[in-house]
Amino acid sequence: MKKASIDYSKEHLLVLEKDPHFREELLRTLSFLGFKADPATSVSQALEMLKENQFTFLLSDLTGPDSKRLKVFHDVVLNHPEVSVLVMTTVPKGYPYKEVISAGASDFVKKPFEAGELEAKVQRIILDRDRRAELSELSITDSLTGLYNQRHFYTRLKEELARAKRQFRPFSLILLDLDDFKAYNDTYGHFAGDEVLRSFGGIISNLIREGADSGYRYGGDEFAIILTEADRGMAEEICRRIEKSLEEKEYNASMGYSTYSTGMTVKGLVEEADKALYKSKLRIPDDVG
Repeated sequence: MKKASIDYSKEHLLVLEKDPHFREELLRTLSFLGFKADPATSVSQALEMLKENQFTFLLSDLTGPDSKRLKVFHDVVLNHPEVSVLVMTTVPKGYPYKEVISAGASDFVKKPFEAGELEAKVQRIILDRDRRAELSELSITDSLTGLYNQRHFYTRLKEELARAKRQFRPFSLILLDLDDFKAYNDTYGHFAGDEVLRSFGGIISNLIREGADSGYRYGGDEFAIILTEADRGMAEEICRRIEKSLEEKEYNASMGYSTYSTGMTVKGLVEEADKALYKSKLRIPDDVG
């Protein structure tokens, strides 16, 4: 069967199955197809493994319509949205398909099944999942710069604030504004202005830590950077690096930052960074209130 260019080695499957013979057969089949898979023999064990490992699939047996697994599926989807649930059942009739799908499962297969059928089910789920992820990414991305957009900025800022409160770790916010951009647009035209914005977005992307920090086009010529687990020193260092990169391209920008401290709100963080940005734009020294 053609795999539609899907790299199965990137998938990590958790197999919840009590029957030792069927479990071993299923693990061998998944290994043959190229999947990484680990076994669990009980619901409690499976739930603990989901907490400790980055699984992308849960393949779980369902013993019958009244199984308490329906609640388990719902809880898995709620607490581990990155995990797709594929249900396995020997029940030929009266199978609670609607209930299982409503509980969050992506699909089901009847036992026993052939390797081709199992692969087709998993492959469809992967393609649907990746397609949804792609559409979701497009909805939060600025098409011109490739950075995230303002809507996602506030979502991510709220998430980082909540994480900082839980873990007692700092994070910083940088706001940036291209100087005299309107005059540049009026003089050289919007196509040239778009190229400046695109280039500035590239500078931000290249200077932040991949997989940790994130850059945003906050407005027309306004940008933002969220630095995770970053204190004032790191925020200042990133600002210096951006200034150096801008000098090489003969661009000018004003920057201001704020660092989370206990009790701060999203509004407070943005306002503090915005005040620092305003001082930067007026070229007021940091030690002047």
